[in-house]
Amino acid sequence: MPVRKFHHAARIEYGDIFDQRGQLYHEAMRSYPECRSQEFMSVIAMADIKAGMTVVDVPSGGAYLADYLDGARFIGLETSRAFAELARDRTDSVLIVENGQFPLQRHEQTGQVRQKRDRLMLQSPCLTGNRASERT
Repeated sequence: MPVRKFHHAARIEYGDIFDQRGQLYHEAMRSYPECRSQEFMSVIAMADIKAGMTVVDVPSGGAYLADYLDGARFIGLETSRAFAELARDRTDSVLIVENGQFPLQRHEQTGQVRQKRDRLMLQSPCLTGNRASERT
């Protein structure tokens, strides 16, 4: 994969960063799969995720959170096309966010985008201003 160089004055987007370094990050996570286990378990406990819930992880990276969701459905939203492709060896539930459009459909039965029992996980400090945020 060719390395893209960024001009120092250019605004660097999350997707661009992980298009560039996602493979290295993914290799590290495959080599040391438990290195972030405490972080993922803390997020799950803080959001009170239970079996039967749907969790939407934004940005989902390599879909690593999916391994910790005991009985909950995982949907990953990722802005880095390269990172989303890397996640496909783990799950087919990662969708690409393009042009700021989240590719979620309304719930088939209720017609609502999400139900109260579901969770939207924002794990990036640049998105939430803190380490993890949960939205119901």
